[in-house]
Amino acid sequence: MSGSNPLTVLASYHRNVEYEYREETGPAHSRKFVCACILLGQEFTGVAGNKKDAKRAAAAEALRRLYNLNLQLGKTEIDSEMVEQISEREQQADSTMKRESTQESEDGPSVAKKKRQDPSANITTKHPVSLVMEKYSGAVFSVTNESCQDGVTHEFTCVCKVRGWDFIGKGKTKKIAKYNAAVNTLRVLDNTYVVVEDTASTAATEESSINKILANRIAELSEGKLVELSDGSALSERRVLAAIVMLRGSSGMGMVQPDVGGEVIALGTGSKCMTGENISGAGLTLHDSHAEVIARRAFLRFLFSQLELCSRSCEDASILQRAESSGKYVVRPGVTFHMYISTAPCGDARLFSPSDESCSLDSHPGRRSRGQSRCKIEAGEGTVLAPSSCLQTMDGVNSGERLYTMSCSDKVARWNVLGLQGGVLSLLLEPIYLDSIIVGSLFSKEHMTRALYDRVSATQGLPESYMPRLPLLMSISDPLPRVAGKMNSGSINWSWGDVTVERTRCNTGKMEDKSPSRISKQMLFERFMSLWDTVASPSAMEHAKELIMTKKQAEACNLRQDDDDSLPLIEKPRTVNSNELRKYCSYRDIKSLDADYWNANKKFRAHFESLWGLWISKPIEVDCFYINDYLSSI
Repeated sequence: MSGSNPLTVLASYHRNVEYEYREETGPAHSRKFVCACILLGQEFTGVAGNKKDAKRAAAAEALRRLYNLNLQLGKTEIDSEMVEQISEREQQADSTMKRESTQESEDGPSVAKKKRQDPSANITTKHPVSLVMEKYSGAVFSVTNESCQDGVTHEFTCVCKVRGWDFIGKGKTKKIAKYNAAVNTLRVLDNTYVVVEDTASTAATEESSINKILANRIAELSEGKLVELSDGSALSERRVLAAIVMLRGSSGMGMVQPDVGGEVIALGTGSKCMTGENISGAGLTLHDSHAEVIARRAFLRFLFSQLELCSRSCEDASILQRAESSGKYVVRPGVTFHMYISTAPCGDARLFSPSDESCSLDSHPGRRSRGQSRCKIEAGEGTVLAPSSCLQTMDGVNSGERLYTMSCSDKVARWNVLGLQGGVLSLLLEPIYLDSIIVGSLFSKEHMTRALYDRVSATQGLPESYMPRLPLLMSISDPLPRVAGKMNSGSINWSWGDVTVERTRCNTGKMEDKSPSRISKQMLFERFMSLWDTVASPSAMEHAKELIMTKKQAEACNLRQDDDDSLPLIEKPRTVNSNELRKYCSYRDIKSLDADYWNANKKFRAHFESLWGLWISKPIEVDCFYINDYLSSI
């Protein structure tokens, strides 16, 4: 068993390790470099004849002092007692597997299976690759050798690197080699024996197993981030958790590389909506505090922070880059986004009974309740079918009419067509879609696919940059248990760069002190205005010129004398700055400024309402606000 690079081993224990080169001493022919490894508030020093070895030496020193693990520049030092224990365990494992194989051939597979289920043995039927990734965070699989004869590959060798150890597996295909490497890892480190699957079924299920590994990792990152940010009180407020995880360097759908790391960039909790008496005509309240919606609004703050990097000529540090064709910003290749939700989205994706053995199969997919638009209703639990006709108005809500809010299933389906960025950011960004959605409980692949994609997949006439997207829909290995009880009225949100979470009340849509949330429309609108002068695309600028000219013309008409019937002549401005936008444009004006997004939204609404029922919007007055001078100074 060979050793590993100390840098790789330390990275498997800790994600945020910093290295600093401190000094360089000695004559020119014999230089000495000093590197410091900064971790957990401590410094670990390494000295070597070049910078690369000094960095490795610092990592090795950190492993020695923190974990009593002696690694020096790729060589592992293991005490003799550990070697004897592992050798003995390997011998026992080999003899056990031989006995089981012999007994199975004599007594048949049923007898061998019963013996494998002996309580005295540590037996698992889980896929070994999945189990290794669950037990040993940071484990990396890589194919290191291919045995070829006459140009034909006869055998592959895969190495599983786990915290300084290398475990080897061989097979006729890369997938089988990886499977066997994971089996050996579990057998030695965890004294766990895997019920070996048939080779054909192993190759056929490998892709789905890797997807499951990634789903578990994204769920672990999301749940772990909430614990990390929480001081204890946040957990008591949790009902549903949603988070968006970003992967870098992945290929395709991002599902084929289980060793790609991830980072939580937006997070939200909540399961209630605002009450009618708290509705705001100034964009100061959060209408919907369900976790998925809160996480998506927190994701908008993340996008604004990336645009701010671009506005400061720091585009290399951003995940966004300017597209030559449209002039808007696009996500860099290899960056993907994945949403984790602790339970299925409310609405159509949750309309099944998990207690039914055949809940994954629907014998009557055409029944009335399937696929229909559903709403969250004020002071109610769950969702109801959307009414056949409903026009919400500000005076109606103020007089006591209950507020309707579209279900999360319907909203996520809309994001799969129009993107996560929304109408305002569409002026600056090309559409951004989710690559996968992972659900912690109440997962049904059939119902999720219908609710989030099938209903909108046939939307026609969309602009070129928009298209219905089917994210990979996955569940985790161990579904979360159902938690009975009254829903909590609190919500928290956090996005990349925030020091702490922000707590709001679902029923008011504001913070405890009645101040607006940082993810409210008003606050996000202000961030958009602050970026306009530096990152506006040429197409957005042209649309803005037309709008400002129309606004000025209307203003001049209102100011003319009663006996003057002439139409005032207003020239089209050469450019439009943020001050003019603040003066003349409301939030609704900006949302409708991008023609492609506006047309895509119209096509989506027409398709959805023709098949699945009414899409209910909030009163039009809630979007007709301008930048508030008080909020602009915050």
